[in-house]
Amino acid sequence: MGDDMFGPQLQGAFDFTLRFELIFFSIVPSIIWFAALPFYVYSYLKSPPLAHAGLLLWTKLAFALSLVAVQAAALAYFHHPASNCYHRHKDLRVSLGREATAGFWSRSFFFWMNGILVIGFQRNLTKDDIGDIGFETEALYTEFARCWEKANKESKFALLLSCIQAVPEFFVFVILPRFLSIGFNFSQPFLLQRVVSTVSEEHPDPRVVASLIGATALIYTGKSMCAAWYNSYRLKIRIGVRGMLLAALYNKTVRLSTDELSKAAALTLMSTDVNGTQGLISLSYESWAKLIEIGLGLGILAAFVGASCIFTLVPAIISSILSTFATKKMARTRKRWNERIEVRVADTSSMLSQIKDLKMTGLAPIMADKLQQQMNSEVKISMGDRHARSLSWAISALVETAAPALVIGATLFWTRASTGLSVADFYTTLALTQMVTAPFASVLVSLPYWATAWASVQRVQEYLCKEERQDYRTFYMDDSVSEKMPLNPDGSELGQFTDVPAKPDSTSAVQLNNVSVFSLRNACLKVPKGSKTMLCGPVGSGKSTILKAILGEVQLQSGDVSLSSKSVAYCEQEPWVLNDTIEQNIIGNSARDSDRLWKIINICALTSDLDRLPDGIMTLAGSEGCNLSGGQKQRISLARSLYVGADLVLLDDVFSALDIPTASIIRHRLFGKGGYFQEEPTTLIMATNIAQHLEDADFVFEVNADGQVQAVPQKRILSNTSASEPNRCKDNVSDNGTDSKETSVVQVTSSDTEIKHQRYGDWALYGYFFRAAGLRNVILWLAAIMLAAIVERFPPIYVRIWQDNHPHNNLYFIGYAIISFANPVSNMACSLAYFYLVNAAAARSLHRTLANTTSRATLDFLTKEDTGVLLNRFSQDISAATQELPLYVMPTSWLFFTIFIDIGVIASGANYASPILPLFLVLVNGCPRELLSEWISMWTGTETSMGAVARTREFAQTTPLEEDLADSDSLAAAIPDNWPQSGSVEVENVSASYQADSATPRSAFENVSVSIPSGKKVGIVGRTGSGKTSLLLTLLNLLEHSGTISIDGVDIRRVPRNMLRSRITTITQSGIELPGSVRFNINPYPASICPGQLEVTDDMMVDVLCRIGAGLWESIQPRGGLDADMSKLQLSQGQKQLVQLARAVVHKQSVGSKLVLVDEGSASLDQETERRVQAIIDDEFQACTVITVSHRPAALQHVDFFVRMTDGRAEVVPSTGARTETDVDR
Repeated sequence: MGDDMFGPQLQGAFDFTLRFELIFFSIVPSIIWFAALPFYVYSYLKSPPLAHAGLLLWTKLAFALSLVAVQAAALAYFHHPASNCYHRHKDLRVSLGREATAGFWSRSFFFWMNGILVIGFQRNLTKDDIGDIGFETEALYTEFARCWEKANKESKFALLLSCIQAVPEFFVFVILPRFLSIGFNFSQPFLLQRVVSTVSEEHPDPRVVASLIGATALIYTGKSMCAAWYNSYRLKIRIGVRGMLLAALYNKTVRLSTDELSKAAALTLMSTDVNGTQGLISLSYESWAKLIEIGLGLGILAAFVGASCIFTLVPAIISSILSTFATKKMARTRKRWNERIEVRVADTSSMLSQIKDLKMTGLAPIMADKLQQQMNSEVKISMGDRHARSLSWAISALVETAAPALVIGATLFWTRASTGLSVADFYTTLALTQMVTAPFASVLVSLPYWATAWASVQRVQEYLCKEERQDYRTFYMDDSVSEKMPLNPDGSELGQFTDVPAKPDSTSAVQLNNVSVFSLRNACLKVPKGSKTMLCGPVGSGKSTILKAILGEVQLQSGDVSLSSKSVAYCEQEPWVLNDTIEQNIIGNSARDSDRLWKIINICALTSDLDRLPDGIMTLAGSEGCNLSGGQKQRISLARSLYVGADLVLLDDVFSALDIPTASIIRHRLFGKGGYFQEEPTTLIMATNIAQHLEDADFVFEVNADGQVQAVPQKRILSNTSASEPNRCKDNVSDNGTDSKETSVVQVTSSDTEIKHQRYGDWALYGYFFRAAGLRNVILWLAAIMLAAIVERFPPIYVRIWQDNHPHNNLYFIGYAIISFANPVSNMACSLAYFYLVNAAAARSLHRTLANTTSRATLDFLTKEDTGVLLNRFSQDISAATQELPLYVMPTSWLFFTIFIDIGVIASGANYASPILPLFLVLVNGCPRELLSEWISMWTGTETSMGAVARTREFAQTTPLEEDLADSDSLAAAIPDNWPQSGSVEVENVSASYQADSATPRSAFENVSVSIPSGKKVGIVGRTGSGKTSLLLTLLNLLEHSGTISIDGVDIRRVPRNMLRSRITTITQSGIELPGSVRFNINPYPASICPGQLEVTDDMMVDVLCRIGAGLWESIQPRGGLDADMSKLQLSQGQKQLVQLARAVVHKQSVGSKLVLVDEGSASLDQETERRVQAIIDDEFQACTVITVSHRPAALQHVDFFVRMTDGRAEVVPSTGARTETDVDR
C-alpha cells in the first residue's frame, strides 16, 4: 500500500499514508477553521467594546504583522476591543464566574470545578459559591425579543427559530464536539479488536503496542473531552433558552389584560412548559447525532453481513408506525395534563393568598380536599400520557432486541446459509447490530419527549402570541391633540382603536366620552386639571370600573378615554404589598428621596406604626403583607401612590380598611389646609363610599344603579353629609396614639437557613416515597422490573448456551427469537406497573401531605412562610415527583439489575471462551463500565428529583401544626350537634401572642376579660392595629393564648378546631372568592360538618342573593346563575363582601349557628347598601350572639355594648345611645 492509498497505515512501515495525513491533518482542520471563522468574527463584532483603541492596540498589530500574516493582524483589530486585560483576571472571575474565565484545558477536564468541590466538602454549597454563568438573561432576552418581533407568528416553529437565532453561536459550537464524539465511539470496537489480536500474538511488535496505547489514550481522552464540551454547550443552550423564555413570559404577562392574568397560566408555563421547551432544543442535538450513528452503523454492518443488514429496518418501520401513533397520543394527553396542572396551581394560588380567611371560616380543610380531588383527577388524566410513554419504551425495546434476532436469522438462513457463522462472526454480528439498534432505540425513546416537549413549545408560543392589552386611551399635551396611539406598558405602539374621540378640552386631565363597559352605559366624565373629583354610588354600580377604564385595564364596548398625561398612580381597594421592606414597598422603582419619603409617611399616619416596629421602615412586610394589619397595608399602598408624584392619582375606596380617627388624620393631611393635594399640582379621582369625603371634592359624580354618571350639586352634597352623619370626625385628630400591637412581625425564612436541611441522599427518603404506594405494590413492581431486566439480557446468554452446545443447530434460533420478542412485552408491563402501582399512589400521597399540612399549619407559620415558597411546593415539587422522577427511577432500577446480570455473564464467559469472545460479549451487552456510568448519571438525576420528595417530607415533619387535645375525638362526640345552642361567650384573663413558640413572642393583647350573654350584639372598636382582629382570631383558637375562653360553657380548647370554626358563622374583612361556581362559593360546606343540618337548595341560595339586593343576583343570573364561574364574573370588592354575607346567611340557616363573628364585613360598601346589609344581619342573626369589629357607624348601630381595645387591653363600654366609634372613644 503506497502513499496514494487512503491507509491509514503505510504498508511495511510504522507510519500513516500521505493521503491520510493530508486529509485529516490538513484538509479537515482547514475546513473546520473556515466553517467556524464567520461565527468567530460575528461573535466579536457583536461584543461590546471593553477597551479603548490606543498605543497597546497598534503595538499588538505591529507584532501580529511581523509574526503572522496580514489576515491574523486584521483579526486582532477586531479582537482587541472585545478583550480584557490579564491583570483583571481576578475581577473577571468574580463578575463572570469560574467557568467563564477558565481556559481550554481547565474546561475540558473540569479543573475549574476543583475549588467548588473543595468548598462542597467543607460545607453546604450555596448559589453564591457557584458563581455566574458568563452571560446575562437581559442581554439574551434583548436579542430574543428582536428575533421574535421579526418571526412569522403563524409558523409552528416561530418560537424555536427565534431561540436559535438569538444565540446562534451556542447552537453551532455544540456540533463539532458531537461529531468528534461519534468518531471516537465508532473507533472503539476496531481498537478493541486490534488490541485482542495483538495480545493474541506470541511476539507483538513493540511499536504496535506503543501505538495502541497511544490510540487508546487518544480515543478515551478525546471522548471525555468531547463529552465535556458537548454537555457544556448543551447545558448553556438549556440555561440560555430558559432565561430568554422566562423573561419573555414575564414581559408578556405584564402586557396582558387582567382577564388573562386571572387564569394564572404563566405559573405553569414558567415551570412545566419552559422545562419542556428547553429540553426539546437540547434533545434535538442528540437526535440528529443518533441518526448519523445509525447510518454509519448500517454501512459497517452491510460490509460484514451483506444484504441481511436491511432486516434492521423491519422493526424500525414497525416501530416508526407505532411511535407515530404514540407520539400523537402523547401530545394530546400531555396538553390535557398540563392544562389540569394549570387549573390546580391557579386554585392553589387562590387558596394560599386567602389562607388566613379560609382558616377563620373553617374552609381550609375543605379547600385542601378540593385541591386533592383536582390532584386525583390530574393523576387520572395523566394515565393517557403514561400509556403512550410505556408504549414508546416497549417500541424501543422491540428495536433493540428484535433487530439482532432478525439480522441473525437472515444471515443464518440467507446470506450465510451455506457457510454458516463461526462463534467470532456470530458475536461480531451481534456487536455490529447493537451499534445500529442502540442509537435507533435511543431515537425511539426520545420520541415521547419530543411529543410532550412539542406540546410545551406550542403552549408557550400560544401564550406569547396572545392578544395584548390594547390601550385605547388618547394622550394629549398642551392645546393640541395627539394622534391615536395605543401604547404598551413600555410605550411601544400597539394597534388602532376603532372609535375616534372628539377633540378633548385642553383644560381637562381626564375625559370619558360615551363609555360603555360592564355596568356602565354611555358614561361621560370630564375632570379638570388639578381638581379633586370624587365618585360615589351603590355597590357594583361601576365606580372601580371607571378608574380601570382610565387606567386602560378594561376593554371598552364603546366610547373613548382621553388623558392629558401618561403619569398615573393607582391605589386599589385591595392593597397590593410586596414581600419586601416597608421602605421598598413605598419607593418601588422610584428614586429614593428621604425628605419626600418621610413626608409621605407622615401624611399616611405611618410614623407611630414604624416607631413600634422592631426594624422600623426596614421591617419586612411579609408574604401578602402578613406582618401588617389591614389598615397598615392600605396606608402603605396609599403612600406608594403618593410618593411617585404622578400627574394623576386614582384612589379606589382607600379609607375602607381604616378606623375613623386614622382616616380623619389622613383626610386632613390630604385635603385640609396645606394638605398634599393643595401643595402638589396633582389631579385626584377617588371612588368612595364615605359621604364626608365628598365635602373635600371640587367635583362629585354619582354612578347610579343603571350605569349612568351624573354630576352632583354641591348643595346636595352638604345637605346629605350633614344629615347622614352629624358626628363626623374632626380634622385635628392626632395620630400619636396609633398602635400596632396586632401586627405580628416575623422574618421570612430565607433559603440560607433552609440549606442545612437539604440533605437528600438518605435511604429513608426512598422508603418515605415508596411507602405511599404500599409494600405489596412495590414488591410487584420490583419483581416486574427484575423480570424485564432478565428477559432483556437473556438473549446473549441464550446465544452462549447455543454456541457452547450445538453451534450448528439452527433450531436454537427459535428460542432466541421468542426471547427477543418477549422483551418489549415485559418492558411495557414493568413500566405500567410503576405508573399504576407506585407513581400514581405516591403522587396522590405527596399532594395530600402538602395540602393537609398547609391547611393544618398554625397561623404563625403561615404568616412567616412566603406564599411563593408554598406555591412552589404544589407546582414545581409535585411536577418533579410526577413528571421528572419516573424518567429516572425506571432506568435507574433497570440498570441496577442489568449491571449485575452483565457482570455475571462476562465473568462466567471469561473462564472458557477464547480471548475474543469476552470482548464481543462486552460489546453486545454494553460494557459494564458504560452501564455503570449511565447508572451513575441516572442515579444522580434520581437524587436530584428526589429533592422534591425530600422537601415535601421536611415540610410535613417541620411545619408546626394546630394540635387538638389527645382525646379530641371523644370530646367531639360529646359535643351536641346543635352546639353552640345559645352563643354565650366567656373570656377570662386571656392573653394572646404571635409567634408564641419563638424566642421573641409578640403580644397581641393581655388580660382580656369579657362576658357576652347569649343573643347580645357586641361591637369591638379601637385604633388600627390595636388588637381587634386578634381577639376574633383567639375566639376561633387561631392564636396561642392563656386564660379561658368558653362558648356555651365549653372551653374552646376541648373542641376540635375544625369543628369550632365550622360551627361559628364568620364574616372576614376580605371577601373570600373560592375557585369554582357561585353555588360552591355560597355553600362550600359539606353536609358532614354538622350532623342533622338543613339541606341547602338552589332556591334557598337564590332567595338569599335576591334579599341582599344591590343588583347582585341580577348581575349574576345572566352570566350563568349559580353555575357561573366566580372568577369570570369580575365582581367588585363590595360585591364579593355581599357574596360572603350570602354565604354566612346560608351557613347560619343550614348549621343553625348561634354565634356570628364579623370582621369589617361592610368596609367596602356604600352607606345605602351598608344600611340594607345591616338590616339583613339584624334580621337573619336576630337570635344569635353577634360580635362585630368595625369602624363604620352603621355596623355599630344596634350593639348592646362595646369592647374598646387600647394598647392590647380591653375595656367594656356600655352603649349609652352612642352609635359611632368616636362617641365611644370620648
